[in-house]
Amino acid sequence: MATTSEIVKAQIQITNDRLWVNEDGSVTCDNHAGVYLASAIKAKPKAKSHRTPLGTWDAFTLNLLGALPCETCVDWSTLDLSELK
Repeated sequence: MATTSEIVKAQIQITNDRLWVNEDGSVTCDNHAGVYLASAIKAKPKAKSHRTPLGTWDAFTLNLLGALPCETCVDWSTLDLSELK
């Protein structure tokens, strides 16, 4: 039986795009970053971490995170997890 991570990886495109993970578990990409994070990225585009009023965001890539894509890019409700039953 496949794991959730294996099933999700098979259904999403694994890229080397940068993702930002907040300490509360929120995940976003450069394109969907909110105003605070987008401003911080613009000010220091090569930084691996940004502190904003909404928390600290650390940079990762999707291939490092496995099946944890941007929450806006991937609609989790459309993923087929029926193999887990």
